[in-house]
Amino acid sequence: MTENRFLNYLLTEGVLSILLALSVLILPKVTEVSFMFALSLVLIVYGGYKMTTSFLSRNFIRYYVMEIVSSGILFFTGLVMMILPVIDMIAVVSVLGIYFVLQSISMTSFLCQAKNIINFPQINTLLPHLQLLFGIILIILFSTIWAAGTLFCLNFLITGVMLVNMYITKKLEI
Repeated sequence: MTENRFLNYLLTEGVLSILLALSVLILPKVTEVSFMFALSLVLIVYGGYKMTTSFLSRNFIRYYVMEIVSSGILFFTGLVMMILPVIDMIAVVSVLGIYFVLQSISMTSFLCQAKNIINFPQINTLLPHLQLLFGIILIILFSTIWAAGTLFCLNFLITGVMLVNMYITKKLEI
């Protein structure tokens, strides 16, 4: 895989995460079941995409196995939420909290690896800290699915903007 293809994956993931986050935040939240359905679709789409690109870009990501595992957690949690909408929400929210903790570790290693293409390191290093905080909130406080969905959307928005920023920075450099 070339660096250009990896940068295209970053751009695609950034745009996809922004669109998925906005679709869940903008769509009306009529009932918890419809919100769970929308959130489960987002988790399935993003988790499947992230698993595939993590495997394909394993030459550029140092800890790609952790990315695949955390993406698999998202994908299978989305499937469980879609198939069994009446499942115990405390368990689902706790699993999503574990995802945030794993993603915080993975994002920290990725940002250390990609520090030469980061424009604003102070802002971008805020993301792993927010992810860790989101994970702690979901695991310890046993939040509702609404809170988990909102935290996921915030995470997707911040991640998407950061990845698009990294893509633009690297493209302008070339």
